[in-house]
Amino acid sequence: EIRRRIIAETDLPVGSVPLYSAAVETTRKYGDVRKMSKQTLWEKIEEEASGGISFITVHTGVSEKIVRRFQKGRRLINIVSRGGSIIACWILANRKENPLLADFGRLLKIARKYRLTLSLGDGLRPG
Repeated sequence: EIRRRIIAETDLPVGSVPLYSAAVETTRKYGDVRKMSKQTLWEKIEEEASGGISFITVHTGVSEKIVRRFQKGRRLINIVSRGGSIIACWILANRKENPLLADFGRLLKIARKYRLTLSLGDGLRPG
């Protein structure tokens, strides 16, 4: 409701991070973000895109390969990106590739359909 009102009242670009919405919904429903289904994430992306936003932030840079390297402990700091942490946690729990990366073509189709700009979230900042 709030996002809809903001979009209606401004000509400025309005964006969102559908991953956060999917994580909140999953945590409320199951008590654990690791139980987030790929379907829930894609539904949130489609829902927010169809709501008239201008851009979405997606954390496509966090891959299964990167998370495995991260586990070796060479980084000086942990993952400090909220979205990066959610995706890394999901990858480890589900032993699957980041759904945004695994089905990047689907993401591009949604972006094209709704004329969305994709903001590539910084999932692993230097450290």
